Amino acid sequence: MSKGTVVKYKGKARVRKSKTANRFEVQERIRQTGIWLLHHTQTWIMQQMKEKWGLGTTQSYRYIKAAERDWKIYFEHKTRLGMQYHVAKRRQLRELFMSKGDYRGVLQVDMDEAKLMGAYPSEVHDVNLVSDFSQWLRRVRTEKEKNAQKKNKLLTGVGKRYEQDRKDRAD
Repeated sequence: MSKGTVVKYKGKARVRKSKTANRFEVQERIRQTGIWLLHHTQTWIMQQMKEKWGLGTTQSYRYIKAAERDWKIYFEHKTRLGMQYHVAKRRQLRELFMSKGDYRGVLQVDMDEAKLMGAYPSEVHDVNLVSDFSQWLRRVRTEKEKNAQKKNKLLTGVGKRYEQDRKDRAD
């Protein structure tokens, strides 16, 4: 019999060569990876995946990509809901101004709604988090990795200076 774990499948004993995650475990891992993406570098995340779940480099990249895809879907959904909320509020305001006969207010609300929908250019630069999220995430990761490298260089430099001071004192 080959090495592996024995699993019962339809009443028969079968040998599974390696432990594979079921879809619920995979979803939980992707969720955890998404949380890590917000706070840690990709190198750190891949190291954690290797230690906790025994994943290789390729599988780690797949999990990271799936987590990024989930974040993108989440932000698209939040943006749509936010847009619907703001349009509904403006329509309520418009009805209020119409009932009071305040046509300047109606015009102002109509212009504001048109700006919100993109018909008029806004005075402030728009930030589109949905389409640029993956680029932003990569930029943040590279900045974190650069900062970690700088910190390591500083720490190794401090260690070298400490050793040099000890040698100078010994002489």
